[in-house]
Amino acid sequence: MDFKAGVLFRDGHRCRQCGSRVTIETSETDHINPVNCFANFAQANHLFNLQTLCLRCHKQKHGAKSSRHSGKPDARKSCTSGLGLGPG
Repeated sequence: MDFKAGVLFRDGHRCRQCGSRVTIETSETDHINPVNCFANFAQANHLFNLQTLCLRCHKQKHGAKSSRHSGKPDARKSCTSGLGLGPG
């Protein structure tokens, strides 16, 4: 399933952080709560946990090196309750 295209369409081709117009090339599909907060990858990729961010806002959220690329969990964002899937 192409999550990025679906999330981008749902979000009206706009960054959910700053509101700028984006395309598939100028955006990232972002996990609102980190993947490690969920029992499995399928739960982490539920549409309620995904949002469209422009490249600038995605970089700001994850810093210069994304945890996705370093292989380390993003310690800056902890698991939050509300979805009933993770601690906190």
